[in-house]
Amino acid sequence: LVSALDNLSDTTQARIVLKETIIVAGQEARASAAIIGSLPILVLGMMAVAQPDYVAVLFYTFKGQLCLGAAAGMIVVGALTMHEMANFDG
Repeated sequence: LVSALDNLSDTTQARIVLKETIIVAGQEARASAAIIGSLPILVLGMMAVAQPDYVAVLFYTFKGQLCLGAAAGMIVVGALTMHEMANFDG
């Protein structure tokens, strides 16, 4: 009886540790996704302040707007993919 209770205690503790590890891994993945997803926007903003002539091409020409649209689409798809990867609920 003591052996069975000891085994049950060990199993319960291992499950708690595993659950906490999964929660931490999910939080790390969400933080990484937020950082990676916000970097292109931040870099574009910094470039707009530092060198507005370089960035103006993206906003005022058709090809630039196409590139911005494609980039925005890829950022959205990447953010959704990282969100799904970080979702460990099952």
